[in-house]
Amino acid sequence: MANIDIRGLLGGKRINRCAAEARWRFPYYFLLSNAYARIELDYEAIALHFVSFRGSAPTAEEIESDFKEYIANHLIFVYQAHGEVWGQWDCRREQTVRHKDASSKRSPHPSEAEYQEWLKEQHPENWKLYHWNQGAAEILKFVYLLKAGPSCKIGIADDVEARVKQLQSGCPETIEILGRWPHAQARKKERCLHTHFKNKRKNGEWFALDQDDIQFIVASMRAV
Repeated sequence: MANIDIRGLLGGKRINRCAAEARWRFPYYFLLSNAYARIELDYEAIALHFVSFRGSAPTAEEIESDFKEYIANHLIFVYQAHGEVWGQWDCRREQTVRHKDASSKRSPHPSEAEYQEWLKEQHPENWKLYHWNQGAAEILKFVYLLKAGPSCKIGIADDVEARVKQLQSGCPETIEILGRWPHAQARKKERCLHTHFKNKRKNGEWFALDQDDIQFIVASMRAV
């Protein structure tokens, strides 16, 4: 289980926007999460943990309503994996236990691209402190796909916007970002895409790609 930040619980703006019932039940749900601060959103199964509350135990429908509030107030990131729905609580990594148990290690992690984008919306300056994986947060690079006139560029960067600004200074065409995806093996993925489109290479990392090629890249990156 993860540790609760009492200051956030009692004084946090997001939790205080939730209904009273969702607020007082929040610690129980949070403590039911695993060592990565993840919880499977099986509301019937969660309800079984409250049987000792007897008449005051929340129903599966009430639990689902609570989580809808947490989602709306950005307290938890929801994702699907292997036909299951999971939630990754928004908490500092230091709140999770250092040594993870086997069951927690088997739990599916969120898709990196969507999760990292969500984290940056909640914590623009220090999102890395909230990422469940210190290694991924520190070494992750982006694979990007740019378009300038009839040409497309496939590359990698830590900061795609900064890279575009750098390229734009020497490019007469307006550069458009078609996609950017965090990837733990960005360099390897970049090489694979370059090899795949080697017959369409124009110069360096610039390629003559059609719409089908672009859709192929987008689909392959979303599948990561």
